[in-house]
Amino acid sequence: AIVYVNDEYGQSSMTAFKNKFEENGGVVFTETFSILEKDFRTQWQKILHNSPMSLFITGYGPGYLTVLKQLRGTNFDGLIMTDWSLTSPEYLNATGGVRDGTIVVTVNHNAAFEKRYQDKYKKQGFMINVGYSYDTLLCIWEAYKQSDGSVPNMVKAFGIIKNLPGFMGNLSITSSGDVTVNYCLKKVVSGQLVPLNE
Repeated sequence: AIVYVNDEYGQSSMTAFKNKFEENGGVVFTETFSILEKDFRTQWQKILHNSPMSLFITGYGPGYLTVLKQLRGTNFDGLIMTDWSLTSPEYLNATGGVRDGTIVVTVNHNAAFEKRYQDKYKKQGFMINVGYSYDTLLCIWEAYKQSDGSVPNMVKAFGIIKNLPGFMGNLSITSSGDVTVNYCLKKVVSGQLVPLNE
């Protein structure tokens, strides 16, 4: 089952996951939540009535926290996967880590960048948001440098960005506009995120 926030981000995450899962022979059903969702218990009953072997939960905001917190109150014992949102210390703490063994899809980020950020601002910050913001600006600047600065030519220049070193590793943009980054898997162990192979 895929549970996703009902917006463009959630829709695109759900579609990508569903397509790949079904391409490999899996069967998927979906359920949405709003970004301000306050009660997802009825939906959890409906989802779990179908006895899914695993859950993929993608989203952010108060609704994401509601969904994860109320999942803890169920008897679901299958595999739980979620997206990079759970790498936020606030989300991880607010959900109690959801449950040991929960798999989190995130990025292998630049540890040197993280250290410089923390040293400069004297706080941890939500590194994925910081990294996405930094890398977005980095790509815009690169496109500007590779063009005459006009919007049409900058758009074309985005398509030729290859192996640009950023927070999320080396970034490349495909001709269709997709960004390739260095994804990795982590798991929750005693309320902390550790690499999946540990």
